[in-house]
Amino acid sequence: MRKESPMIDIGLRLNGRYQWFSENDVFVKGAAFDASENFLMGQDLLLFFKNISDFAGFQNKLLQLNGIFSIVVRRNIAVWAAVDRLRTFPLFWRHEKEQFILSDDYRYFIEKTATSINKSAEKVLSHFGYVMGNETLLEDVFQLQAGECLSFENNNVTINKWHSISSQATSFSSREDAKKQLREKIVTAGKRLSKIVGKRPVAIPLSGGFDSRLIALLLKMNGCENVCCFTYGNPDFWEGKVSKEVAQKLGYEWLMIDYKMFLNDDFVASKTFLDYADFSGNAVSFPYLVEYFSAQYLKTQRRLPENTLFLPGHSGDMIGGSHLFSDMGHFKSKTDLAQKILRKNGRQIPYSIDNKHFMISEIEKNTQPERFDYSYLAHDDWNISQRQSKQIINSSKVWDYFGYQYVFPLWDNELTDFCLSMPFVFRKNKNLYDETLYELFAENNLLMLCDREASKSQQKKNLLKLRLKERFPFIEKMKKNYYIQHSDRFFYYETFLETLKKDLPPLKYEQGNAVMSIWYAKHVQEKINNNEI
Repeated sequence: MRKESPMIDIGLRLNGRYQWFSENDVFVKGAAFDASENFLMGQDLLLFFKNISDFAGFQNKLLQLNGIFSIVVRRNIAVWAAVDRLRTFPLFWRHEKEQFILSDDYRYFIEKTATSINKSAEKVLSHFGYVMGNETLLEDVFQLQAGECLSFENNNVTINKWHSISSQATSFSSREDAKKQLREKIVTAGKRLSKIVGKRPVAIPLSGGFDSRLIALLLKMNGCENVCCFTYGNPDFWEGKVSKEVAQKLGYEWLMIDYKMFLNDDFVASKTFLDYADFSGNAVSFPYLVEYFSAQYLKTQRRLPENTLFLPGHSGDMIGGSHLFSDMGHFKSKTDLAQKILRKNGRQIPYSIDNKHFMISEIEKNTQPERFDYSYLAHDDWNISQRQSKQIINSSKVWDYFGYQYVFPLWDNELTDFCLSMPFVFRKNKNLYDETLYELFAENNLLMLCDREASKSQQKKNLLKLRLKERFPFIEKMKKNYYIQHSDRFFYYETFLETLKKDLPPLKYEQGNAVMSIWYAKHVQEKINNNEI
């Protein structure tokens, strides 16, 4: 009997400012440099993938790109798909018997197939703010993770990792040599950024920290003048004062978006917010709320030009090593690594002993410490594939949703690979990264009174804080209370969340992000129940 060919259903339909381009069963989205430093978007990116004939050739093309993208290629009854190193534009799939469905929108699967909520994934979301691994909030619907590609051939699905961070740290002749090379990589990334910007207007979410300030400086160094810097939240908070001074010293326009004007908005009842929640959350992450009001204001009130390019500072602190404390150079076991990840990332809500064991098990499933000889690189690998891609990078969906393109200047491949290759002694508490930026800012008159150079004493203080809060839980509770007060003074986060809490059962929340996570899981459940878009 002749075997029936599998049914292939490709539904790519999420088009914000970044849109899908397709021709001859090749679908591309995003923007990237090729190996010859040509900048590719739209038809140029399509042409780059035009003559792919096999999966190996497809993977080879991916390795040549430096940027943000998702690619899908169909060849008869075969499908190849990939997301970039950061999973900027998510892709999802489901394979059941002779049917293979691939889409960029979780709602597509609700329309096409019977499904239910993934309870394990929902539990992880409530603790972390995102679903770990290749699961989603929908049963039997899976996601491609950062740096992954998929092949569907002969009615089988194969997932490959087309990009992984190196398992070896680079040696340097001295600390000064490492700083010199880091500076060179930063300058090169700035030159690439200027090619992307061209003559387009630029908007920078400018905080009081180093990363967004570095982006603003790189633009200035490369002659980019059509730049608007903006800060949001409470105009009386220190971040606004620092960002205003930075913008003035660079000669850039500065805008303060006072969030008090939004405090009485019943935003959760608006179709705009609910659509954004689906566009951003996509059954994997909580929809980022902090910059939602800024994006809406800049679009509807400030009316920034549609070709404005947003440049968030994600995530120089991570590649610099902000997550690496002195006790994380080497891990005793996979469980030791998982416990340290849980300690820093999984405490959105209080957990029972059973839940703690479950979370550690979930983390262990998504770590490979043995590949990195149980070094700090194992934490980097987890951090990029889970937290960075699914929460930090995903937060920029807000700009795309409101009709603006964005890129991540500090996730330039060359800069990122260099930073991740630095030895632990240079990366813990991002000491070399901060020192390099400190000197760069000093040379360009951008150091503020609140700045201070990273020091060994500060690293010891950070480690002491971690050990104290593990031994004395009440210290952790004091820190949470401070965080809540701090965030509410800065951008009124807790006040905005009160609107969402009205629809939730009375629960104990350790962090505001837990409210967003639990609310969003409930929202997805309602979508399933109603089987609607």
